[in-house]
Amino acid sequence: MRRVAALLGSAFVLLAVQSPAFADTFDDVVRDAEAAYSAGKLEEAATLLDKAYAMRRDAALLFNKGRALQDIQPERAIAAYEAYLTAQPVATDAPKVRLIIERLRARIAQEEALRLRTREAEAAAVRNRAKSGVSTPPPASPGKGVAVAPWIITGVGAATLGASLPLWLAGSSAHADAVAAPSIAESDSRQRTAQGFASATSVTLVTGSVIIAIGLVWVIVDLTRSPSARVSHAAGLGTF
Repeated sequence: MRRVAALLGSAFVLLAVQSPAFADTFDDVVRDAEAAYSAGKLEEAATLLDKAYAMRRDAALLFNKGRALQDIQPERAIAAYEAYLTAQPVATDAPKVRLIIERLRARIAQEEALRLRTREAEAAAVRNRAKSGVSTPPPASPGKGVAVAPWIITGVGAATLGASLPLWLAGSSAHADAVAAPSIAESDSRQRTAQGFASATSVTLVTGSVIIAIGLVWVIVDLTRSPSARVSHAAGLGTF
C-alpha cells in the first residue's frame, strides 16, 4: 500500500508540474496576437487580444486591438480606442488616440456619403429607364439599324465608373497612412491627400453613373422605335 500511495503521489506531482505547459499563458496569447497582426490576420489578432485582456486588464491591449481593427472594422476600432481612453484617461498618447478616433469617424461618414451618392445615381438611372417604358434594355441586333453611338457612350460611362476603384483604393491607403503617421502634422498632410482622393472618387462615381444612364436611355429609345421608322430615317439620310 505504501508503494501504491507513493506512486500516486508522484503522479499528482508530475501532473502539477506538466499542466501549465498545456495551458496558454498571458505571454503566449500576446505573442500569438503579435504574430497574427504581422501576418495580416487582423480579425484573429483582435480576438487574441480580447483573450489576453480577459486574462490581464492591461489597457495597452485595448489600444493594440484598435490598431488591428482600424483598417477593417473602424466602428469596433473606435470602441476599442474609447475603452483605452476610459482605462487610461491621462495617458501621454491620449490626444493622439482622440485624433485617431475623430479621423475614423470622418472616414466612416465619407464612406457612407459615397454609398449614398452611388445609390442615388443608380436610382436616377432606374427612373430614367422607367420613363422610357422599358425596364431592361433588350440586346442589340446588328442587322436592324441600331445606332452604335449610345453603346459607346454607355461604355465610356462604365470605364469612368471603373476608374473610381483605384481612386478609392488610393484614398483608403492614404487614410491608413494618415492614421499611422508618427506626428500630427504629417498625419494632417496625409489626411488631406486622402480627402482629395475621396472627393475624386465621388465625382467619378457620379459622373460615370450619369453617363451610363444617358447612354442606356439613348439605347432604349433607339431600340423601342419601330423598324419602319428606323428604315425611313436611314433612307432619309441616304438622300443627302
